[in-house]
Amino acid sequence: MKILITLLGRIGDMILLTSAFRLIKDKYPDAIIDVIASRHNYIIPKLNPDVNKVFVYDKHFLNVLKLIAELKRTKYDYYIDPKDHFSRESYIFSRIVKAQTKIGFNRKGYSNFDIQIEDSEKNKFLFHSVRIIKALKPLGIEIPEILPKPILYEDSDSHNYVENNFPKLSEYRQIALLNISASKDYRMWTIENWKQFISEFSKNNIYFIISSEPRHRELATKLIGKHSMIFPNRNFNDIVSLVRKVDFVITPDTSIVHVASAWNKPTFALYIGQEYLYWWFRPVSDYNRSVLAPDGKNVPDINYNTLAKEFIVFLENLK
Repeated sequence: MKILITLLGRIGDMILLTSAFRLIKDKYPDAIIDVIASRHNYIIPKLNPDVNKVFVYDKHFLNVLKLIAELKRTKYDYYIDPKDHFSRESYIFSRIVKAQTKIGFNRKGYSNFDIQIEDSEKNKFLFHSVRIIKALKPLGIEIPEILPKPILYEDSDSHNYVENNFPKLSEYRQIALLNISASKDYRMWTIENWKQFISEFSKNNIYFIISSEPRHRELATKLIGKHSMIFPNRNFNDIVSLVRKVDFVITPDTSIVHVASAWNKPTFALYIGQEYLYWWFRPVSDYNRSVLAPDGKNVPDINYNTLAKEFIVFLENLK
């Protein structure tokens, strides 16, 4: 059986697709799984042994032509686009790909997919991986009773790099990865709050490794101190290996939540005040605790004392 799956866009979405790869291989061990990915998220399936080939869609005209030519040369048993909303790229790929059966979301008036998946409104409070797995039902694959964790693999160079640069501390001191970055500023807590947070909770014998996107590096440097450092990440693969190494993770809603879930790391997460987004992208590590902003508010609106009290509870129950 040959299967082609499309998932463009954010790296976090691709991480959440990885449990679907494993479910397919568990059901059909000899299945060949190819993936159409974006230049932002292709590194995730590239390292996954369940994936046979990764096509990278980067929107450059000549590369798009090359991709179209490659796709037209191969015939698949199934083409699956698990997005439960309309996408122009999804529509175009569904017309190009040669497949016996095509599964995806048909916009009103369209019939490019043979098997229609439910729209996002019917999936509003479902974990994102479950929304993806629902698209596999025509293959005889059911949703697991326990929410599936993402499945990640380390890049060997990143593994060695993190091992060689990880701080050497007392074995009795816990090391937390504190990620300050998110895709939008309204999803990020203020740097002043993080300063106070580090000052207060470093007294709990916690050392903080600060992580940020390159555009927030100047903010991150304001958090360097006796009990904190910035880890010199070179790329996202380094982050994957770094999360595997720490004791627990503190982060706003971003892809690092899902990396932590893949390694089953205790996770303390911050979310905007829209409950359905929390249910879509919540942590699924065995131990996690989240703080949501007041209804309709953003992460900077989370009160410091409220979050600190929740973090104390998180620490008290941390194994």
